[in-house]
Amino acid sequence: MASAERTLLALWWPTALGASMLVLEIPIVYAAAARSTGGPQVLAAMGVCIAILVVVNSPALAVTPLAVTAHGRHSWRRLLRQALLTGLAAALVLAALAIVPPLVALVRLAFDADAELLGHIRAGLLGLAPNALGVALRRYLHGRLIVTGRTRPIAAATVLRILGTLVLAWTGTALWPAHGALVAGLALSAGAFTEAAYLAVVVRTLPSEPPPAPSPYRELVRRHADVSAARLLVMAPMLVTTIAVAHSARSTASLMVWPALYELAMLFASPTSDWESVAVGALRTQPRGTAPRRVTVRLATAFTCVFVLVLATGPAGVYLRDLLAVPADLTSFALTWSWLLAPVPALWLVRGYLRGAVMAAVATGWLTAASLAHGVALLASAAALATTTMPGLAVAGAAVVAGLSIDVAMTGYGAFRSYAHGHTNPSP
Repeated sequence: MASAERTLLALWWPTALGASMLVLEIPIVYAAAARSTGGPQVLAAMGVCIAILVVVNSPALAVTPLAVTAHGRHSWRRLLRQALLTGLAAALVLAALAIVPPLVALVRLAFDADAELLGHIRAGLLGLAPNALGVALRRYLHGRLIVTGRTRPIAAATVLRILGTLVLAWTGTALWPAHGALVAGLALSAGAFTEAAYLAVVVRTLPSEPPPAPSPYRELVRRHADVSAARLLVMAPMLVTTIAVAHSARSTASLMVWPALYELAMLFASPTSDWESVAVGALRTQPRGTAPRRVTVRLATAFTCVFVLVLATGPAGVYLRDLLAVPADLTSFALTWSWLLAPVPALWLVRGYLRGAVMAAVATGWLTAASLAHGVALLASAAALATTTMPGLAVAGAAVVAGLSIDVAMTGYGAFRSYAHGHTNPSP
């Protein structure tokens, strides 16, 4: 393996561990919630809450690529302020969805929730409200560490976060079994702040940088809006598909297992979330470098092979049946349709590389266009398939792959167009 490829992997793997642990953290919380008094109802409610959370948190998740691409034009102080405002706004949205009557009614209609399920959803959203601010802070800190090439502390911070979340979720569920959804949400929120606190200490040891030339704040807002819109539509599949599941055939069974199955796929896709940030850094330094593309192909092949093995050889069944306490009949139902998600890890990796190429070319408008195409394809396929006799689980899996495929195609076209019009970034 070439030195350039090893350098990219060394930068990427701690961020991948962080993303992996974030996704692993959710099933661990699901497992605790499933063993509370509400059982499967709480599991279904937390699936709804996480689907809402990842969409509302999209601007906060976009803070990392924003920091990587904007730090030369804006001070770290300004970027921190942007992160804080972003996290606070998301926290208020989550709280409003839980307590403002018209918004509560909207949640009930969207997920066809009865009174019991709706109560668990509201409790989970309240517990998750602080999470938005914690995520915005830790994503800002991730960006600073990526820029300086010191990503290793992210791994230690991630391990600390997941251990804290695990202890809080399981201890809280044991002490207050009637409040499983609230405990689960609060555990995830506490974990995000734990990681942010650890990384803040690390960042304080970094050498100071000279202040950049003054740039208009509106330029930062515009750039954040572009990246956030793209990230929002990247995170939308879970919310859109969960709504589609609630209105499809076999909705009750599908709603109980779809969040768990989707998180299983995300264990192999979310580690690639920051590949775009690593790729854009490499392509800005060496616009004609081919190392990011070569590493993308190798990682896509490896992640897909491992995911297929997990689905084919039994670990997926153990995850659903033994960890999440899903009944045997529902586990078999989930595994029957799990193969629809097999292309997801490779599609995420290829998209990450292409997004990095587009951002390196300072053509971020293509991110919004590709994400809009993703959203349209996702909504159209989910709406069309929900009218058939296909079970909700199959509807959701097919819609996810359709949306991702369109996203990859559009982002690839944007990278090609940027290159053809004089940018020196490599085409896919």
